[in-house]
Amino acid sequence: MVVGRVAILAFGLLFSPLLVRVLSKEEYGIFAAVIAIFSIMELVSNAGLFDSVRKHMASSSDGRDQTDIVYASYLLGLVYGVLSLVLIVAVAVSFLSGQRSELLIILGVAMIGNNIYRISRSAFHGRQQEQYAIFFNVLQNAVYFVAGLGLGLFFGVFGVIVGNVLSFYAAAIVGTVYVNRHFEKVSLQFDRVKHRFRPLATYGATQMVGGVAVVILYKVDILLINYFLGATETASYQAAIIPAEFVWFIPSAVQTVVLQNVATHWSNDDVKQIDRNLTAAVKWSALFLILVCVGLFGLAEPFITLYYGENYLDSVAPLQILLLGTFFFGVARIFIPALQATGWIRYTESLHVIVLVLNVALNVVMIPMYGITGAAVATSASYSLVLFGGLVIWHRSAMSFRSRSFPLRAGATAALFVAGYVPLVSWIQLPPLPKLLVCPPLGLVLFLLAATITGALTREDYRLVWSKVRGAIDSR
Repeated sequence: MVVGRVAILAFGLLFSPLLVRVLSKEEYGIFAAVIAIFSIMELVSNAGLFDSVRKHMASSSDGRDQTDIVYASYLLGLVYGVLSLVLIVAVAVSFLSGQRSELLIILGVAMIGNNIYRISRSAFHGRQQEQYAIFFNVLQNAVYFVAGLGLGLFFGVFGVIVGNVLSFYAAAIVGTVYVNRHFEKVSLQFDRVKHRFRPLATYGATQMVGGVAVVILYKVDILLINYFLGATETASYQAAIIPAEFVWFIPSAVQTVVLQNVATHWSNDDVKQIDRNLTAAVKWSALFLILVCVGLFGLAEPFITLYYGENYLDSVAPLQILLLGTFFFGVARIFIPALQATGWIRYTESLHVIVLVLNVALNVVMIPMYGITGAAVATSASYSLVLFGGLVIWHRSAMSFRSRSFPLRAGATAALFVAGYVPLVSWIQLPPLPKLLVCPPLGLVLFLLAATITGALTREDYRLVWSKVRGAIDSR
């Protein structure tokens, strides 16, 4: 999963700076606003099937049952996709006009392909065959990278959107072929799978509430900036959000495997193994987030200058503010799926809805007063509330964190790292590219030193990492 996420991160890191050079700043702002709406609508279209399939697949070891689950999900996905396309056309015609309306309708065509692609991924995740699931994800990003940028050169923002649609259908076709090849062959009849619809749809619908709330939480600031300030300011804020969200690539990789892993152990009544797995996942993800968030905070200005160009320097301050919330939300993404897999889904989804409402209120107040910097403050504060609310729910659950001293050690590591790293990178005066080559290795050394001093990383941890590296080398 991590290797796949690194590949996806590489596509993303290359895609954004090339895209802002293919599109004008105003076109990039329009693109960001339309994609934000689509991100919300695609979660509505999927109706929680991505998580529902994973959970139900992980709870069954019978090949015939798993085949029934995935094909029942395909049928639901087709129906949801058609209904969502109709809904998107209605929204585009009723509430948007001109280019934004046309672009959203084009994206609506992707709904059916997107659903089939997501269900194929989820089927393999549920069987803990992540190598196939992540392959579909990498394929979708690769096609989007090539087709989106290629068509964008000739047709502008319309070409980029068409490339996005093509990427979902390419991944859907490949995913369906792999499912047909790797799942048990059975004689499928409607009467055979129809009893699967209700449990899949019910769990998915409950999950969708929180899922849509989370996506709106990601995107509502972009939509409100577009409403209050226009496309150009939207482009500047999007330029801050993209690198902040890249920081999540390790937590998102871990998050994707947590739900089905926990569901399997929960069905076997093995809470201790869940605690061990989540303790390790939270520890390593939190340390990674400290390293990358602090590292990017100190290098925000040269990064934005090199990555987007001097035309986007107003994105520096929002990026630095967003990184704080990105850290807290990244940690929450590790253990919240465990709560969803163990009967606390209504509580976690309610938490997301409450935080969303607060986020909208904060953005409505702060964007007109402070512009994109105010949006960053509102969003970062909302992200932080997800972690604190999640911890309250976690405390009430049957699970526990096996290392009570780690939060203090992690906090001390972050403080020491900030105290040494931020003044150092401010003192080093170099052009953007040399600075981005020189400072990260220095930052890594300072981070490891801080983590060792505080005990966040122990000798056993270093031995574990070294054994994994040697194992990877020997396997070749």
